[in-house]
Amino acid sequence: MTPMSCSHREPPPSARQPPTARSPQSPHRPLPAALPLALLAALLALLPGCVTRKLFIQSEPPGAEVWLDGQRAGTTPYAEELAAYGRRSLELRLAGHERVVTLLDLPMPWYQYWPLDMFSEFLWPWELRDVHTFRFALGPIDPEAEDWDAARAAYERLQEFRAGFPAQQAPPEEASGG
Repeated sequence: MTPMSCSHREPPPSARQPPTARSPQSPHRPLPAALPLALLAALLALLPGCVTRKLFIQSEPPGAEVWLDGQRAGTTPYAEELAAYGRRSLELRLAGHERVVTLLDLPMPWYQYWPLDMFSEFLWPWELRDVHTFRFALGPIDPEAEDWDAARAAYERLQEFRAGFPAQQAPPEEASGG
């Protein structure tokens, strides 16, 4: 009978591995776990994400002068890159037709608010389009109608226009000898 001992048993000699000299580090180290995420972020940064903002103004009949915020911008059909959101004044003029004067509301889409705008402008890999289209019908002016309100409004605009310029002084009169 063999005595039972509670001591630690050593593995049999065949299971023991011979001591080896410490080998230099392998040139193939495992990749850090964050590397795939860093590569994905770099790839997304290289993709051309962008937001396209457009303003289209159409009139029936076409060819009306477009005035935006008091500045002549072109003729209808009109298209421009939208520089900013908010409210803009619009005036459409076409000879023989009623003028259209209105305010355009250009609301900002949800993805243009901070901090989402950083994602939509730089990280989103596809193009986002924000298009604002306005259509107006310009009615013909009836030459037989007596519209004194329109004439009065034109006169007031003329007075405002003249007030914006300094008054011209008459040339000094020459003294006449006599």
